[in-house]
Amino acid sequence: GADPLVLSYSSSAFCANASDPTPTVTGNVGAGTYSSTAGLVFVSTSTGVIDISASTPSATPYVITYTDTNSATATFTLTLNALDDATFAYSDSSFPQNFPDPTPTINGVTGGTFSGTTGLVINSTNGEIDLNASTIATHTITYDTTSSSFSVCPNTSTQTVDIVAALAQVNNVYSMEFDTLVDESVSVGNTLTNGFSQLSISLWANFASV
Repeated sequence: GADPLVLSYSSSAFCANASDPTPTVTGNVGAGTYSSTAGLVFVSTSTGVIDISASTPSATPYVITYTDTNSATATFTLTLNALDDATFAYSDSSFPQNFPDPTPTINGVTGGTFSGTTGLVINSTNGEIDLNASTIATHTITYDTTSSSFSVCPNTSTQTVDIVAALAQVNNVYSMEFDTLVDESVSVGNTLTNGFSQLSISLWANFASV
């Protein structure tokens, strides 16, 4: 008897950035046609080449059917996996060198690797930036999921962070409390204005009677 009709692809699973795969068919008669469940797109239904970029990634496998001119059929189950979610975010897009070192929030697959442009000192595991050791510049940070044990289809994402000069710190900050009704205007004025040509004052006032 005739050989059974068999349909196969090089793998039962492809990533969403893979090259378009071509099927192999044995035991067919004449020129057949390919069909599939909704979401999978063929470059041509006569060749069975899958248009990966036009197809929809799905955790549910697609069933591909080949039908030859004698109405014989063969099926193949194929999964199209989405690329890893590699998104991450820092709390801000700009950090002074003397601020606390920021660590990003990883929104997708954890366990990947961080890297940065020249001059950025970054922890490759958790993405913490050593601000004081990094150069003042606009840096591009890349997160790559390839090294993650949770990775299915490796992916990368980037974020731009500006590192700016350290902000000036005010060391002579005064805090005072008055719990009597004594006129303290002279001592307060002399204390706060000593050595300053300009200043701003913020206070709470307690009026005994209005």
